Amino acid sequence: MSSNPTMRSILVISCFFCLCFSLTTLIYFCHLYEYSWTPPIYAIHRLSVDELNLSSPTLWPKFELQIAVKNQNKLFSFSYGTGSKRGSTTVRYSSVSLAYGFHTPFYQEPDNVAVVQTELLRQILLLSDSARKSLMSDEKHGAIALQVGMASTLGVTRHGGGSGGEFQMVSVGVRCEVVVDRLKPDSKIVSQSCKVSIHE
Repeated sequence: MSSNPTMRSILVISCFFCLCFSLTTLIYFCHLYEYSWTPPIYAIHRLSVDELNLSSPTLWPKFELQIAVKNQNKLFSFSYGTGSKRGSTTVRYSSVSLAYGFHTPFYQEPDNVAVVQTELLRQILLLSDSARKSLMSDEKHGAIALQVGMASTLGVTRHGGGSGGEFQMVSVGVRCEVVVDRLKPDSKIVSQSCKVSIHE
């Protein structure tokens, strides 16, 4: 029994269009991968605090903060604090702002991990009795929950290929929930979780 030539032609044409569609889709996603970038990954590397006398309601907090920033992109570099706006960092305990500061602009190459150090200060901090007692209780239990917030402009530059040197400016915001065992120079990080938001 011979096969229908018309049906065979339809099958050949269908396979041809399926192949073309598959190749087009593959090329599109390869192009999309090549020209898209993923945000940096942030983690608190170290958090050190000048010893605070929590028995007094008046404090002069000073934090030394080290932030590890991972650029996992192979073709994109990052420039932090580009332009007139410097990057800022804050440390909060519940609704209380403990200290704040600015970090200097820096450049990060593709596929790179950088550790940024910044100093956070607060001239005078007047704690309420409830906040001070809560801090003392958390320190006694070795688990003080802090919120570290960072905001900066981020310049994104693509390297390599025919479109090398393409530049994009965005704003990056980072919020880290960090638990430390004490507010001391030798404080240790118990746990942490950071979330990143990008705004064009």
